[in-house]
Formats: sequence, structure tokens, C-alpha cells
Amino acid sequence: MALHKPTNIPKLTDIATQDDPSQVLGEINAFGSKTVSKNDLHYLAQTVSSYPVIPVEGKCLLLAVNSAKYQGLVWLSGWLEVVSAYKNVQNVYYVKLKINGTLVDVSYDSLYPKDIINLSGYGLLVNFDYADQLSKHIFRCLSELEVCEQTDSIGFITKDGKLTFIGYDEEPQVLDYTKDMSLTDYINGLNKLPVNTAFMFALCCSCASLFLAFLSMVCGLPLMSFIISFYGKTGTGKSTAQTLMASMFTYPKDKKLYISFFGTLNAIVKNLTRKFGVPQIFDEATVSDGLNMESLIYMLSLEQDKNRCNSNAELRTPDTWKLIAITSSENRLLSDSHMHNRGLDARLLSFELAFTDNAAQSDAINKYCNKYYGILGKAMAEHLLSAEPDKIAQQYDACKASMRNAIDNAASFDLAERLINEYAVILLAGEVLVELGVNIDIDGITAIMAENCNSIREATDIAGKYYHHLVNYAVLHPYAEGIKKDEQTGSVAFIDELFLRVLSDYGASNPDLVIKELDAAGYLFKRKRNARKNRLRFGGTLVNCYEILLPEDDAGSDDGCMTLEYILTHFEGIDES
Repeated sequence: MALHKPTNIPKLTDIATQDDPSQVLGEINAFGSKTVSKNDLHYLAQTVSSYPVIPVEGKCLLLAVNSAKYQGLVWLSGWLEVVSAYKNVQNVYYVKLKINGTLVDVSYDSLYPKDIINLSGYGLLVNFDYADQLSKHIFRCLSELEVCEQTDSIGFITKDGKLTFIGYDEEPQVLDYTKDMSLTDYINGLNKLPVNTAFMFALCCSCASLFLAFLSMVCGLPLMSFIISFYGKTGTGKSTAQTLMASMFTYPKDKKLYISFFGTLNAIVKNLTRKFGVPQIFDEATVSDGLNMESLIYMLSLEQDKNRCNSNAELRTPDTWKLIAITSSENRLLSDSHMHNRGLDARLLSFELAFTDNAAQSDAINKYCNKYYGILGKAMAEHLLSAEPDKIAQQYDACKASMRNAIDNAASFDLAERLINEYAVILLAGEVLVELGVNIDIDGITAIMAENCNSIREATDIAGKYYHHLVNYAVLHPYAEGIKKDEQTGSVAFIDELFLRVLSDYGASNPDLVIKELDAAGYLFKRKRNARKNRLRFGGTLVNCYEILLPEDDAGSDDGCMTLEYILTHFEGIDES
């Protein structure tokens, strides 16, 4: 058989002298195509390493087609970069793609031709007629990358006996940050933003999560995770403040740290797991109907998920965390009228603050935070990694002393020390921010926390609050059925059903707890030593009742004791006249 010399091989001189066809690449629009010569295709094959896929930087991917029916370039997809590949702790392989400038993580399984068009969900337009070529291109890029082992933790961890921070310098990168902005320039821009003391306080709360973890993990201080709740009417800038808080550590819309508070208890707790020092930020925290908020607060402060067994009935190691959770909502997570264990007040700090005055202020902050992010959180983490633990602990003790001085008569409030432990972490974050050059009103944020402590002091005086209400009720309804005053003992008796109803109507979801508090405070009159209920006759019928001691009616007393006249004058809006 005779061999014939191919006639379609271009001469080397023709290829060498061919004009660069790259100038026509940018002329091909989405889903378009352009016919080019064979010489052009040969030139691209020699100069583009990813041939037959031709990347047009920042715009799109093109596909070189050389067949009997068509010879030219076809638009393949929008702009796509393969950044890295990793295997997670469940041994599932993922690729990190940059689609139109945004990083997304997708599994290998979603890159096969039949599923790759689903990348449109991330904003990538794909020419589905050539989905197999796009799939091959991505897998070819993956074959040139080293697959990394992903850690499932974010924040401070101890690795090989040394404290490190997982987030920014690992592959795959967990938290994102703006790389072309220096810390000094970022802080200068941050200081120019139109922020008030409330914003400064929010900034300190976000960064305080780092110090909580460091003081606990490195300095050995018994600090537990807690919740900071910002609440108030719409339009006060809560979401803008949360955008600023999230931008300290990563891109503000990164769902690793900033999500809507919507889901089951297990789903919400899952967002906390294996985070040590980074805050978990929840928006619209009161939208989850039926969620047991008390259980969530206790579980968060216990820093451990529920114990569960695997498929072999073996006890699994529960997930843990160490952080500050920050929520926003229009209403308080636990309202004043909702009775709960006083321990919750040390686990949940609630603040009603106004962050913005107008839309222009909010827009300026949002614009800056969405353009520059992750810089300050990275710098703070590096600061702690290089700091002497003893020095940080001493700064923390000094902050505790400052908070004690700022709170009126702190020694008389049994929850004060627990609250001061948490306030001091926030204050410490503020002082370190000042050291880095950030404008923080230290006196202002100290005053916010001192006022918060005073409000908690008032709200947790359960016995006093309900005693005042019961006395008012007895004075305003002296002849009501079920009420009887005893002049000899200086008490007033309520039939038990009426007593419980009065407490419930005033907001007591747990009347038994209120009764215990009234007894412990000495407000109940007990005719038998160990019985809170008494047996008295009402209208000739012997019934169970509760009796409370009335305050002395001594208008001339100036010893600071609460009198009946004081009750009538100062509570429930009763006019003195």
C-alpha cells in the first residue's frame, strides 16, 4: 500500500509569520462563535496550555473547534478559574472555583457533564451543547493541582503542641480577606466611616470572640461562650452593624460566619461546631417559631453538642466550640415578661442600640465592608499568636477592674462578677483595637455595658417585681372576691387560683418559680413553718390561699424602707392624689 504525504499540514514558516489571533478573542460574546483559519487554531494550540479551551481573562472561556462541519472558536462559558482542590473530613472531594470573581466550593460529582450546567446556580452561564468539554477542562486543571486535606475547624487550634489559627493561610483557604490592602490603609479607611459609639461597641463584640477563646484555651481562664443580642425596631442599622462585624473576619456574605437564624435547634447548633475564636453571627433571630430559645442558650454556653451514637451504637465524640454568638432581631430573644432561670441573664447580653441615622450612613459602611474585609480579624489573630499569654491575662484583669469601678455598687449584685467576666472580654478587645490604631470610644462602650448590668439587676429582682404587683392589686381591688386582708398579721390573703392568675397575667410563665422567690425574700406570710400555702375561710368555706405581708403604712418614715404609700405612689402609674 502506497503512503501519501498529507497535504493539509501548514508550513512552519506560515505558522511563525501568522498574526496573533488573540485580538479576535474578546470579540466573541456570550453564546456566540467566530470562524478562524486552521493556522489560527494551530497557533493557539501552540501558545495556550489549556487548549482546546481558550481563557479570555476576566470575561469567558472559549472552545476551539476543528471539525469537518465547523472550524473556529465557540463561546463555552462565563469566566471561571480552578483555584484549589481538597478532601474534607468525610473524605468527599471538593474543588474551589472562582466564578465571576466569587469563590465557591463544589464537589467533584457536580462537575460531570450531566450536572455541570448546575453551576448556573452560582451565576455561571454555560453553553450546555459543550458541557462535556467544560467538564474535561476543569478535571484537566484539577489533575495539575495537589489535593489538600481540609481541617473542619475554624479559628484557634493546637497543632503539634503549638497554637495556630486556621482560616487565612491554609489550602484550601477557609476565610477570605482582601489581599491588596495594607492594615494601615484599612484602619485609616475604617476610621473615616460615619460610625457612632454603638458601631464601635459592635466592632469590639465581634473581635472579643478571639479573646474569649485565647484567654480560655491559652491562659486557662474559666470563660464560657455566650450570646450578645442586638434588638430594636427596623431601620436602626442592626444588619449594617452585623455586616461590619462579619467583615472583620471574612467576606460579609460568607455563610460560614453570617447566616439567617432560621432552622431547627440541631441545624443552628451545627453552625457553631468547631469554631474557636471567630464569632457566629445570626440575623433575624426571632423568626424561628417553636425554637426553644432557653435550650439553645444553655447548649451554647455548655460548648458541646448532644451525645449521639454512630450506626454501630458507639458513642461519638460530640462537637465543641468556643465563641461569642451575635444575633439581631426586632424583639428580645427572651422578653422581660418571660420568666426564666436567672442563670440565663449571665449567658445572654441584650442591647437596644441605634447604629445608623440615615440610609446614606448605612450605604457608606456597607460599601466599605463589602470591598475590604478579613484584614483586621487576621491581624488580631496574628497579634494574639505572637503575644505573651501572661500580658494578655494581665490586660484582662485590668479590664475587669475597670468594669467593677464603672458599675454602681457591683458587690451588692450577685450576678455582677459573672457579667464582668464577659464585659471585660469586650473591653479588652476594644483596648487592643485602640493599640492597633482603630478609633474606639472606650468610655462610651464601658458606659453601654455598665448600663446593661444595671438593667439586668432590675430585671432579675423577681421577688421585688411581683411583690410590688401583688400589693398594687390588693390595694386596687380590696373587695374583690378571693382577697382578704388581715389587720392583725398585716397581711393580705389571695385564694390560690386568683394568686396564680394574677402572677400569670403579669407575665410569669413559671408561677411556681415566682412563689419560691417570694418565699425566699420573706414576702410570704406562712402560718405553718414549711408550708407556703395557708388554709383560711373565705365566705365560710375553708380554702387554700397564699398570704403576702403588706409594707408598713408609715408615710413619715425616711429610712429607705418601702411603705404602702410608696407602693401606691410609685408603681403601676397610680396617682398620689
